[in-house]
Amino acid sequence: FFRPCTANVFDLLMNADNFRYFTCDCIFEDPHARLEKPGAIVDELRSKVKLLFGEFGVGMVCKSLKLVDFNGVCGRFTLRSTRTHHTMVRAALVYITQLEMQTCLIH
Repeated sequence: FFRPCTANVFDLLMNADNFRYFTCDCIFEDPHARLEKPGAIVDELRSKVKLLFGEFGVGMVCKSLKLVDFNGVCGRFTLRSTRTHHTMVRAALVYITQLEMQTCLIH
């Protein structure tokens, strides 16, 4: 008995094994600094991907890039990216040195 597949092809291809998660700490130069806007992380990451890999890199990485978890008090956040492009995200994270006009280090 053959039953046609009714699931979305994208959902079948993008199962949990196809994603990589990055849990990062944002260490500010000023110990009292905090992240106010979670969107600033993704925006800065997109600009660094564009700097390193151009428009092609932005198109490939940012369609699957998602901020999964964010804690502005301790500066910890979790990003999700596809397995095929996670090395681009990792390379771009190294180049983030400033968030919300404050010097920082992503670890």
